[in-house]
Amino acid sequence: MSKKNTINAIISGVGNLTGRLSGLVREMLYAYLFGTSPLIGYFKYAVALPNLARRIFGEGALANAFIPLLADKKNNEQDPNSYASKILTLTATFNTFLALCGIAILFILFSLGIISNESQELVYLGSVMMPYLPFICLAGLLASIHNLYSKYSLPALMSSTMNVCLIAASCFAIFTNLDEKSTIYLLAFSLVFSGLLQVFILLRSAKKFIKLKIEYCKFKAPELKSFWISFIPVTIGASAQQISTLLDKTIALWIGPHAVSSLSYSELLIYLPVGVFGVSLGSVCLPSLSSSLAKGNLNDVQRDFEKALSQAFFLSIPCSVFFYLLGDTLLKTLFLRGAFDLESLQFTLKAFLWFLPGIPFFTALKVLLSLYYANKNTKTPLKISLAMITLNLVLGISFIPLLSHASLAMASSVTALLNFVFLLTSAKKLSYIQNLSQIVQTNLPTIIAASLSCITFKLIADQLSILETGSLKFADNLLTTIIGGLIFSLLYLFFFKVFKSVFNIILKL
Repeated sequence: MSKKNTINAIISGVGNLTGRLSGLVREMLYAYLFGTSPLIGYFKYAVALPNLARRIFGEGALANAFIPLLADKKNNEQDPNSYASKILTLTATFNTFLALCGIAILFILFSLGIISNESQELVYLGSVMMPYLPFICLAGLLASIHNLYSKYSLPALMSSTMNVCLIAASCFAIFTNLDEKSTIYLLAFSLVFSGLLQVFILLRSAKKFIKLKIEYCKFKAPELKSFWISFIPVTIGASAQQISTLLDKTIALWIGPHAVSSLSYSELLIYLPVGVFGVSLGSVCLPSLSSSLAKGNLNDVQRDFEKALSQAFFLSIPCSVFFYLLGDTLLKTLFLRGAFDLESLQFTLKAFLWFLPGIPFFTALKVLLSLYYANKNTKTPLKISLAMITLNLVLGISFIPLLSHASLAMASSVTALLNFVFLLTSAKKLSYIQNLSQIVQTNLPTIIAASLSCITFKLIADQLSILETGSLKFADNLLTTIIGGLIFSLLYLFFFKVFKSVFNIILKL
């Protein structure tokens, strides 16, 4: 792994952390303003529609097909300006058409009675926010172009731009005592503005290294043939994943509007360690593994992969255990104020606890997938992913009578575990990794240390009353979270150090 790649990963990681933390502040304000009311549920569902398109036609599948081809033109001293302009123009035109179709579909569903009168705000909010779709997709592509030209800092901060706009709108609503309905529409318009702002900022920045203009071309243009060949297969996998996400939210909306918001608050905390640790490790691991494979250094591949995977578990397993120990207190600290009452807390906590077992596997999958992509194998992850998506929907629906909205969290955790196991065993069969037992041995100290830390922390907490969660005061819960976090961290590091040394001694015998 080169020094340059490490620095780029750190820059992306810092930007990603900034985005996650500003997103946390945003959700805290949402909780204060709306709790788990139906309006915020409709808002979050409506936001999911353009975000689904963004992950396919923005920085997701489209970027994965477009950027390598643009890189070839750039590296082979061909003119990348015209090609980039054509793809961006084509994308902007298509996504604008897609947004208009989305608005029309919402009103058709409403007129047919598929969307009930009680849920009519979903139609209006979706219509207001649908213009966000072409803006955010275009911003995603522009961010990918920046990364190609080694401009990492600005794209990494773009999610923070959206969060700042929404935070500002939320603060304005609080200080002016806006009613709930006016506030939700203020947020909707602020979201659209944030998309426009991101495009404006990235376009101005892109002028420094690439000349972009509006340049139309036909879908069947010869220069786009290689693009479609790359884009269509990647889109199948990305579309399946995003449709699964949308179906999850649709099921949650069917369970009740509170389900959408409570799952969203839970996911925000769950994906904080996943986004910071998993994405950062994956972004560093991929170029490192690719470079080693190109040179035929299979030992380096095995070593780097095992190290990245052990780091993923070392960082994510204690997060999962800590959230289990102090989840109730943490949620009170972050959200219990304003419209977010004790009932909202219980809804959110129920989903939150079922997400916890999946944290290590959500994180480790980022590293494991990089091993496949470094080997230029996208078919195996796609096949397993499609099977897991199907299983996720079956489990999520089947356990609704027993777990209500938490069944969707449970299904996500179970399928993440199975996805990891199937990918790991397939990697062994494909000879990407040589020794599964070595991977298990490497991560045993982490598992044992986290388990003993959990038990010891509970014993200490019982004596010091650290886990007393009866208080509703912010200061009390914040102090409990900080003290509990420090004690647990020290216990975990101590036990890990001890058992790491013990295992090293045993292995030398």
